Amino acid sequence: FLHRELATPILDELYNVLHLFARKLSSNVDALHAQIFKGRSIVAVEDPRFHLVRQERSVFIKPMPVCLLNYDFWMHCLASNSYRAMAMGFMRSYSHLIQHQSDLRIAKDRGLVPEDITWTRWSKFIRGFRLIHDEEVARRYHYGQLRLTRLNWAIFIFRPKSAGNSLRFYYQSPWSASVFIQYAAVPLAFIFASVSLILSSMQVMLTVPDDSLLSGGIALSSVLLVFIPLLIIVYQVSWGI
Repeated sequence: FLHRELATPILDELYNVLHLFARKLSSNVDALHAQIFKGRSIVAVEDPRFHLVRQERSVFIKPMPVCLLNYDFWMHCLASNSYRAMAMGFMRSYSHLIQHQSDLRIAKDRGLVPEDITWTRWSKFIRGFRLIHDEEVARRYHYGQLRLTRLNWAIFIFRPKSAGNSLRFYYQSPWSASVFIQYAAVPLAFIFASVSLILSSMQVMLTVPDDSLLSGGIALSSVLLVFIPLLIIVYQVSWGI
């Protein structure tokens, strides 16, 4: 039960390289009202590996297991083990998500916390979790929000064993032409314009006779004759990625 509710094995395995893809700052978590202000929809997801993973227009948040609001559960089931560090990191993330009464109302509306919890009760309960240091939480929670696109690249490059041989992405969104155009049109247009400009410049240089160039003109032409096909190959590969 605790493993299903709290464990993030893929992110734990990527921990030593995760700083290449995300900002290592546990407080890098927008409050719920700020998520909405930034145009992100709040999506409740039960899988803990998606907690605080965001896309351009949405952020995934795991609803709080009711057992974590129970003092006896912490004393008997989370007294001293690795799951305690996971639970503490998870609760600390909620201390950033729900900072104001408006955040609590949003959390209730999205089904993230029980309906009957009051602001006074929440404030008293969560206060201690705001003082927790990174040494006391699971390594995943040394980071705050994580971008899904960057996690996909991390999986593609490093292929963590816990992800399995068949998993090539952290999560692959349903494909559609509109989504592809939205995210790929601008980068592809930039690449096309940049490569076209470079090739045009090289074409002009190659039309100039070697004897009219400064010293080293022959060598320059030879280099360009090698570089142009190489650039075209790289350009074609970039379309296939």
